[in-house]
Amino acid sequence: MMTLNKIRDFLKKEEAGYDDVKYLGEWKNYKVYEPFFKGKKIKYTGLPYQILVENDKFRWAEPEECLEIINYFFPAEENKD
Repeated sequence: MMTLNKIRDFLKKEEAGYDDVKYLGEWKNYKVYEPFFKGKKIKYTGLPYQILVENDKFRWAEPEECLEIINYFFPAEENKD
């Protein structure tokens, strides 16, 4: 819980406009958190970024990692008709 509070404090200082974060799960050796906006207004910011946590240290995922994480947690359907 301490890490989650630190991430929330970090988001407030970043001025990225995110309101909160949610835990997505484990990826490689990281716990993955996804920042999100509250409310119905859509805000466009570019790539959907995630925050990676390892040993209580956290950082923004690099763009390549973001794409890997998206594919890991939200795989594309192989056989769409």
